[in-house]
Amino acid sequence: MKESPLEATATQQTKNIFLANMSHEIRTPMNAILGYSQILLRDKDLKPEHKKALEIILKSSDNLLEVINDMLFLTKAESEPPLINLIDFDLTSLLTDLNILFQNSCSSKSLSWDFKNFKNPFFVNADAFKIRQVLTKLIDNVIKHTDTGQIFFGVEKRENDWVEFTIKDTETGIPSKDYDSIFKTFGQGTQRVQKGSAGLGLAISQNLAKLMGGDISVDSPVEGGSVIALRLPLTQAKSKKPAEQNKKVIHLKNEYKAKALVVDDVKEDRELLSKLLESIGITVAQAENGEVSVEKYTQIKPDIIFMNIRMPIMDGFDAIDSIKENFPERELKIVVVSGSVLKKEQERFLSLGCKDIILKPFREEQIFSCIQRLLEVEFEYDRNDVNDRSNTTIDFSKVNISESIIDEIKKAVELNNLTGLECCLNLINPRNKDEENLLNKLVELMTSYDMEGINNQMDKLANAS
Repeated sequence: MKESPLEATATQQTKNIFLANMSHEIRTPMNAILGYSQILLRDKDLKPEHKKALEIILKSSDNLLEVINDMLFLTKAESEPPLINLIDFDLTSLLTDLNILFQNSCSSKSLSWDFKNFKNPFFVNADAFKIRQVLTKLIDNVIKHTDTGQIFFGVEKRENDWVEFTIKDTETGIPSKDYDSIFKTFGQGTQRVQKGSAGLGLAISQNLAKLMGGDISVDSPVEGGSVIALRLPLTQAKSKKPAEQNKKVIHLKNEYKAKALVVDDVKEDRELLSKLLESIGITVAQAENGEVSVEKYTQIKPDIIFMNIRMPIMDGFDAIDSIKENFPERELKIVVVSGSVLKKEQERFLSLGCKDIILKPFREEQIFSCIQRLLEVEFEYDRNDVNDRSNTTIDFSKVNISESIIDEIKKAVELNNLTGLECCLNLINPRNKDEENLLNKLVELMTSYDMEGINNQMDKLANAS
């Protein structure tokens, strides 16, 4: 029997609530598997067969986590398409970051990597996160299915503000009869099945491309490799940001002061964001639930509040209502930071006057950009050239980093926690050239998601002690 409209709505609401809770909980057991696998792999007395088994567990866990995340995205997208977040950014800089990442990925498989970027900054108004997400999935997919030869990644301007991104490989191509199926959820060409692909990456990429007004096409003669083209309409930015906006934030400029209140019932998440804010010179108070946040707000009158939604005793909704009621004369600058925000919740927070909504896991540039916009502050930036980092030498005997920071780095690496790792690196204050070179190297390795490389640097540091 067909569901009535009311029943269908109730079913959809139940599914949305389930997905929201799932996105909160799914990483906990996976982090344990990933973390302990890496801890065991660091045992130098491990037998070769045991090491091989752990490497398989680790790789399989990574793949499973990616599949779960992709399934959550596709299922939720059926009823609630992702929001488009338009910002002005330098596309040339974004592609340069991807070049660093995939150059390392190709090197690990002994593949040749060829990259063609714009020669000059190219500022556009678009969703930078989704563009990065689509390109990452497409290039990842090509590298996964290429065993020998070369991979090319390039970009070109087309007419009427269209931009075309091209990824080519020299692997055996895909039969033309499979072109349509590989863009469907769980769709796999006959060549791809042999490689063990889950068939989600291309479906998500096409979904996001169409959401941004673009499309993805494939041309893959069986004997001549594959060519994947992503075409997007990218309006040029009205105002170009200064070049320093693309550099790493070091600290608030001396003439600026700021106080923040971080509200989250999860201690680890609360302390993580607090450390990030403190590392750039912001004074931070913490609250473990909405009720405590009202008390803390009364005490310190923060300039900005980072508020979680789902908390015991008093949730984020009631906390904001209470603060607004007690301080009607103040302009509240509240940013919601949560692992899952349903569309109705987003609308409710915006109606309450919240200034921004950031989903976990957040990137530090999202937090800093939000602070700069809402508090109208200026930052000091790291002006080191990232391209000069690879060839520097480090005398580890001259490096002195506190044991607590080293331990936090190791924990972040064990859990594949990029946000936590970024916060740890922000806490390092180099006092000599070798410490500066090590920090730059760690940043470079983090950018390319090379957790093993970071572990190697930590081992060198330990052996030099």
